[in-house]
Amino acid sequence: MKVVLGMGVCYIYGAGEHFTPPEEVGMHDLVIAADGGLMQLKKHGARIDLYVGDLDSIESIPINIDRVILPREKDKTDMMQAALIGAERGFRTFCIFGGTGGRLDHTIGNIQLLAELTNMGYSVFIVGKYDVVTAIRNNEIYFPSHFTGNISIFPHSGDASGVYEEGLKYALNNAHIPGTFNGVSNEFVGVKSRVAVESGMLLVVYERQGGRMHLNISTCAMTAGNQIQKPSG
Repeated sequence: MKVVLGMGVCYIYGAGEHFTPPEEVGMHDLVIAADGGLMQLKKHGARIDLYVGDLDSIESIPINIDRVILPREKDKTDMMQAALIGAERGFRTFCIFGGTGGRLDHTIGNIQLLAELTNMGYSVFIVGKYDVVTAIRNNEIYFPSHFTGNISIFPHSGDASGVYEEGLKYALNNAHIPGTFNGVSNEFVGVKSRVAVESGMLLVVYERQGGRMHLNISTCAMTAGNQIQKPSG
């Protein structure tokens, strides 16, 4: 299948727990298997556009799959290299599966990758079995009224100021929160909601909606250009 670079979502599949096959991958999307993620994608008969890895978790690569072979000893993980390749190809939105569970250090490493890509201006979603984690830096994210379940926020890389939580069970209005703040278990309440931060970075964790990826990313709108809209009045 011909892939039109940079116009869709870059899906990256690792070998972590709670693997989920691709859903509604389009012709403008790119599907990258990060090393052991190749075996999971093959198991489900899923589309694979590119393999990126050091071959330490797989036996072979199908001959019809493009590949970037990495050295075993390197400064960046296979997942990180896969994301950078997606960025080089012009993609601005990344969706990572198999990036949680398994080895705790790899899970934390993927959270750090999420933060690094967010600092670079990309939109990134790490999808687990039950939850999705994304990040916003000097930015905001909107959720539609049909979202249900819990949503939590955590400062990353220090304090955060100008923090807003609107349309949720518990509100924050222009709050300053320290880097140790534990914002677990706010709730969606059936109205359009918003999380914003004027200065700093927030990790935002929310429940997967109906198990379908397009409800998790395309309906969650991040504001372009980092323009935070303050409430009137």
